[in-house]
This record gives sequence, C-alpha cells and structure tokens, in this order.
Amino acid sequence: MTFLAGEKEAANSETISLHTQIPKPFLSKILRDLVVAGLIYGQRGPNGGFTLNKPANEVTILDVINAVDPLKRIEECPLGLPEHKTLCPLHARLDAAMEHVECSLGSTFLSELIETRQPKKVRIK
Repeated sequence: MTFLAGEKEAANSETISLHTQIPKPFLSKILRDLVVAGLIYGQRGPNGGFTLNKPANEVTILDVINAVDPLKRIEECPLGLPEHKTLCPLHARLDAAMEHVECSLGSTFLSELIETRQPKKVRIK
C-alpha cells in the first residue's frame, strides 16, 4: 500500500513484487484482499495495474491490516475456562493493549508512511 501510495500511475503485480520484494504468489493474495476491501482498484490489460481507491491521507494502517489479517480482540477467556465469565486481569490487560494498538493504527494514515523516493546512496569502503 505504501508503494502504491507513492506511485502516480497504476502498477502491475510484477512491478509491485520487484519493488517490495514480496513473492508474487503471496502478493496476489494480498492484492485480492485489498481489492475486496475496496482499498485498491485493479485494472487488467496492457495499461492495467493497481491503484489506491482513496487518497493516502484517508486510508489508515488499521484499514489495511483489517483487509488482510484483522486484529483479534480478546472477548472471552482464550483458555475456555467456564468459571471465567469475564476476562481475568491478565486477559483484560492484554485486550486493553490490543485496544491501544488498534487505536494507534486507526489514527495512522498511509500518507504518514510514504518515504521520499530518493536514490539510495551506495557506500564504498
């Protein structure tokens, strides 16, 4: 998503794979999930490729994560103990931590993560 956010034109899966170093089979699954979630648009054909559906300053990192592998909150005892009608103190704290992560990711926009694309300088020893 950060790669697409930095592109002015549509990028095909080969280009995205090359620049992000994500293997094409895995990338294809991710791209499909992002299309289904409405975060990106895919156009087939010689001039096709993928583009963001919304501006990068309207897409949160939580949107992206939830499209691919949603965060899971702790709503009941993960141990399945029948005597735990409510969350024990440990699981309540773990869920509070997940809530904090969710809140933080939900207030971080894709536009904040875009790196300025400058050629990397090679150091010669």
